[in-house]
Amino acid sequence: MGYSNPDIYYNPEKFGLEIVGELEFLGGYEFDTFVVYREVDTGRLGYAEDYGCSCKSPFEDFKAEDITFAERWGIIEEARKEFNSRSEFYRECTEIDLVNLIDKVVNA
Repeated sequence: MGYSNPDIYYNPEKFGLEIVGELEFLGGYEFDTFVVYREVDTGRLGYAEDYGCSCKSPFEDFKAEDITFAERWGIIEEARKEFNSRSEFYRECTEIDLVNLIDKVVNA
């Protein structure tokens, strides 16, 4: 991460991307993050997921080619599936966060 080694999370613009929205399933010293991206030039949408501890930064080894590009409804279904696969007792985000992400994807 940083200017000498950009990544898609902290420097999406260096890859021709912008972040549409994200879900963070964990908090504190761990991360479990689902991010929706848009290619600036094409408007194409995609998503990526990463997890780990604070020893590394989210998506530090990811590049644009690691994003899974899909239609809006495919991304929404994947976000819903990831949300439902985690116990409500072990996720930081709420159903409202999921609905907000869906709204951002639909209107992207």
